[in-house]
Amino acid sequence: MSFCNVCGKEIPPGASFCPSCGAQVVTSAESVAVPVSQQDTMPLKKKSVMLATVLGFLVAGLGHFYLGKWKRGGLWVIGALILWAMIVYTSPSYLLTAGLIIGIFSAFDARKTALKKYS
Repeated sequence: MSFCNVCGKEIPPGASFCPSCGAQVVTSAESVAVPVSQQDTMPLKKKSVMLATVLGFLVAGLGHFYLGKWKRGGLWVIGALILWAMIVYTSPSYLLTAGLIIGIFSAFDARKTALKKYS
């Protein structure tokens, strides 16, 4: 029987990974096992929730682009442009109100997305 280099638990013969911690079993004495959870992982860069919210308010979709949510941000931009075009042709006096409403909803969605992704 051999023992895991990471957690020290007993490893059954022929096993490729430690059943306790998931570290890869190393046959060479000079190599050190690395837990599977730490292999090929990059640290998650934390983005500012407040910045995503403000960007989402200023330009619909911009907060989502900042968070790396390209499809969602694109949908916000397209939706805002369609809504603005409809308002311009029907009643331009509501353009500022519509812009504020779109900004508020975009900011709220960007904040919710940031909190979900980074909390």
